[in-house]
Amino acid sequence: MIKKDDKIALERYLEKLSQIQQYSQVNLNESDVDKKKRIERAKRDYAFCVSYYFPHYATSECADFQIEAANYIKKHRDCLDVEAWFRGAAKSTHLDIMVPFWLWMNNEIDVLLLIGKSADDAKVLLSDLQAEFEANPQILADFGEQKKLGGWEEGNFITKNGVAFYSLGRGQSPRGLRYRNKRPNYIVWDDAEDDELIRNPARVKRLIKWVFGALYNTMDNKGARFIVANNIIGTDTVVTNIMKRPGARVNIVNAINDQGEVTWSKYTLDFFEARRKIIGDYSFQTEFMNNPQIEGEIFKDEQIQWAPIPRIDHFECIVGHWDIAYAGTTSGDYNAVKIWGLKENKFYCIKAFVKQCKMATPVRWMIEFEKSLPAGVKIHWRFESQFWNDAVKSTINEVLAETKSSLYLIQCERPVKNKFDRIVSLQPYYQNGRIFYNKKEEFNIDMQTGMNQLKSIEPGYNSHDDSPDADEGAISYLNKFIKSNNPLPVLGKRSEAKGAW
Repeated sequence: MIKKDDKIALERYLEKLSQIQQYSQVNLNESDVDKKKRIERAKRDYAFCVSYYFPHYATSECADFQIEAANYIKKHRDCLDVEAWFRGAAKSTHLDIMVPFWLWMNNEIDVLLLIGKSADDAKVLLSDLQAEFEANPQILADFGEQKKLGGWEEGNFITKNGVAFYSLGRGQSPRGLRYRNKRPNYIVWDDAEDDELIRNPARVKRLIKWVFGALYNTMDNKGARFIVANNIIGTDTVVTNIMKRPGARVNIVNAINDQGEVTWSKYTLDFFEARRKIIGDYSFQTEFMNNPQIEGEIFKDEQIQWAPIPRIDHFECIVGHWDIAYAGTTSGDYNAVKIWGLKENKFYCIKAFVKQCKMATPVRWMIEFEKSLPAGVKIHWRFESQFWNDAVKSTINEVLAETKSSLYLIQCERPVKNKFDRIVSLQPYYQNGRIFYNKKEEFNIDMQTGMNQLKSIEPGYNSHDDSPDADEGAISYLNKFIKSNNPLPVLGKRSEAKGAW
């Protein structure tokens, strides 16, 4: 008797075999010389390899980021590579099937280990590659039959040339896993996180320990490609922790780039706009923009207004406020520069820079932004006074000298304590609909990083607050330029700016 689940799995696998066989493009009249040339080209040219051997998948041309990832993996026998591609970017298709096959035909793989959310999920994912080796007409014509008797089980198979393919669910023990004298030299983590897991920090911590303990150390010292195929679905997850490891290569690919263009020609902007309207901004940012959203307790989604901003030369005042971070590490504070404009008692967030980086980077960014302004438009640049002001000023001078530019920055004093109260003081502006964010910058990762920091503000928070602190500094400054209804003149000596730089 065949169990119901086994019967379903078998039917699914047979359907895969049937679909693969329908797309045969084998040229029976091809000469041996031409065949050899074509195979050699496929070994070098990943896009050609995909289009020839996998026509049933290649309904669109490979995207640049897919080709670049394949070339990087092939070139680096030892790598920790995070491919954080948006939902629908064919992560599994490329990194579980096509790239492993490309390595296989180049004799670059000995043992592959695929990690899924569960053992069953991992088996299903690996069965896609197994079906290609069993039934793909192009592969069979060029490399012969690969199905090996006694070594062809779902989730655990060996090709005739002695390359082994295994699968495991996350957290399962990989200790001792090998084929003959060969250990895994290609491990792919395929979307092995889910919302339930990342809501439990203790489970995330245990899984990180498993990844860099039992799992990573099962790889061969003659080559260790560890590939993560997972979009970023949370701020403190297994994937985000892997991204912070020394030497990790992180390739984040969003559905829409910073210029507002699609990153893969398979899709259109209209498609993504329609999808966003259906699933909402919250899910769209997480699934398609690698920007997991936080539901604010104080600053709520419904209070965030994305809108076209006034012409840059129509603002009554524009300020760029820099909240400085010194360290520039992936675990430290963010350098946050927020540019805000005032128009008819409303505040408009024009542009944002929010990154964990050295101080020189935001200085260069400010210089470039100022250069982009039309003639006659002035911006008030401000930075917060620090106990290490000398280091800040030294960095500013070095960048100005290097770029042969000028930048008029004012050093401002702000209260160190009660940052929470200062940031929360912005809430009435949101409630009253006086704050707007530049619609053109909605998909900018810096703008969205700042937005997440804002929505994380709540009593007792321990998250980064550099961007909302810069917002508060900028808006407080702009408030001084709002005309008062008080007709009485202000008397006294005019004070000069201190700390101009």
